[in-house]
Amino acid sequence: NCRFLQGPRTEPAAVAHIQDTLRRGVDCFVRITNYRKDGSSFINLLSLRPVHDSNGVYRFCIGVQFEVTRDTNLKARLAKLDKLIKLLPSTLEVSSAASGDAHGVEATGEETATELATKLQSALEGAAEAPGGQVLQGSDYFADNHETMLQEIGVAQAPPDGVASSADAGRASTAATLPAPAAPEPAAAPAPPPPAPPEPVPEPTPAPPLAAPPPPAPAAPSPSAPAVPGASCSGLTSLAEQFGVSAPSGSTWLAMFSAVAEQLPHAVAITDMKTPGLPVTFANSAMVALTGYPKDEIEGRNCRFLQGKKTEAAAVRAMVSAIRRSKPQTVKVTNYRKDGSSFQNVLSLLPVVDSSGEYRFNVGVLADGARLGSEGDALEKLRAAVPRSFDAALQPQRFDASLKQVDEDAQRKQWRQSMVKFTRLLWSADWEGSMRQIVMNQDALQTFGQWLAEKAPSDAMQLELIVNTMQLGAMPPEQAGPMAMQMCQQLFGQEAGSPEEAMSGLANMAEQALLSLAAESFPKFVQSKACLPLVEQLLGGAADEVRLADGLIWPQYEVAPDVAGWVHSFASVACALPACIVISDMAMPGNPMLFVNDEFCRVTGYERHEAQGRNCRF
Repeated sequence: NCRFLQGPRTEPAAVAHIQDTLRRGVDCFVRITNYRKDGSSFINLLSLRPVHDSNGVYRFCIGVQFEVTRDTNLKARLAKLDKLIKLLPSTLEVSSAASGDAHGVEATGEETATELATKLQSALEGAAEAPGGQVLQGSDYFADNHETMLQEIGVAQAPPDGVASSADAGRASTAATLPAPAAPEPAAAPAPPPPAPPEPVPEPTPAPPLAAPPPPAPAAPSPSAPAVPGASCSGLTSLAEQFGVSAPSGSTWLAMFSAVAEQLPHAVAITDMKTPGLPVTFANSAMVALTGYPKDEIEGRNCRFLQGKKTEAAAVRAMVSAIRRSKPQTVKVTNYRKDGSSFQNVLSLLPVVDSSGEYRFNVGVLADGARLGSEGDALEKLRAAVPRSFDAALQPQRFDASLKQVDEDAQRKQWRQSMVKFTRLLWSADWEGSMRQIVMNQDALQTFGQWLAEKAPSDAMQLELIVNTMQLGAMPPEQAGPMAMQMCQQLFGQEAGSPEEAMSGLANMAEQALLSLAAESFPKFVQSKACLPLVEQLLGGAADEVRLADGLIWPQYEVAPDVAGWVHSFASVACALPACIVISDMAMPGNPMLFVNDEFCRVTGYERHEAQGRNCRF
């Protein structure tokens, strides 16, 4: 994902903070130096909002980029960002079975108690620190990311057929908008009909009816659970024979591999490529001896904890590229033991696929470069002997695609619920304009007025002033003038010089009242649950059918049926927002961006097809 935005001046502490919060599944707010496609740098106030589904599975992460510029509007822009972030979802309701392990959110007490505005201000001041003493390399670690990105995408690459360019103009959203302003009318006038939402660009098509999904498959056994009695792997048997150790049988492939590796004199670790974050699944005793870390401090962590100040950036890039592309790779890299001493790690990465071609594991063979002379032949023998494939039946996947199947009604329901919530994001793009339209809609005006009467009575009086002034404006002058004079007497305690002066004074006062409501109470109303029925009413029947946003989403990404309504609705709304918005899939290894909006492309200079599908490990 956004590693390609990093460059020589990208702050290691900010990167470490991002990694830590993503792992813990909590909101992230950090100031970081990023780079546009043309090589120019900009200060990015980055906000990340993790999204877990109703089964507790970590599904997505929404990123909001805020370019920090030196202008007089920074404070107002920051306040607008605060209101936008408060409307971003943190949960996603699904009707499917759990499609992955539940992810426990690890928020600290300070993170929970601190107000959002305080977090943003702290991040703006550059308060990020590397968590838990974590040390990342200096600027050289990030120096070549920009150049590497340009080499990969090709500066002249055109978007694939059918993929929308960020230059496409006039794209609108399927979200409900407030009615267009019309001539003021008395408060007692009949309510206007619900507005019809504008059509999106590229032209959406209703989602085709889904065939009834097959019954959910029985839960696959855990990787550590026994497989079919008598099961064995010829590759593991050969590995064991070559090194004179026992070859276990009757268990899963992972369990049998771990049993063989534990008996080897060389450091070995294995990572499950289906686990987000790619933590070490198993490490043998030889790795404990090499690094000084006990098993419980290795397993469950990504191997980057072995990196330090002198770790070579080029070696790290080679490892990341090999893992991502499922290619074998051997590198020499400076790593660090638990006691802080460094060593030259001769690391080999060996991808392992199952019989269906699925990329399942990556085996790491580690060795101290100082002992390469005496161990080189044995290490080469081990690299050649590690099996690179296995029968998929020996390691059933715990979660498969059938668990994400839902019927058409569930998708429509999720779509409508999401559109109701995400429409408020569009309103947040222009609080003042949305407020002006609210007062023109009788139903919206009544709902907002009831909320004000309960939550902010003093502001309810401001809304009453706006309504009364609108009513006066709709009356004939001979009738409005005396009433305006009377209102001025009541409000100002003195008579106006003329009916025209009274009307002008009231109009100015009503304008100030509207701006005040748009700045404080109206955003709070929109953020409240009381606003949802109003949005649903304004949507009417326009949100009954799912509209696909395929032209806005990474073409190679398969949207899971159980989140299709959420993904397509968010993409169609977020595309029109004036803030930089991205979505990453946290359930996929590498966490690629599946969506970036037009503003992201404008700020960074990258086209949509150049950014989508990129790796999200910062």
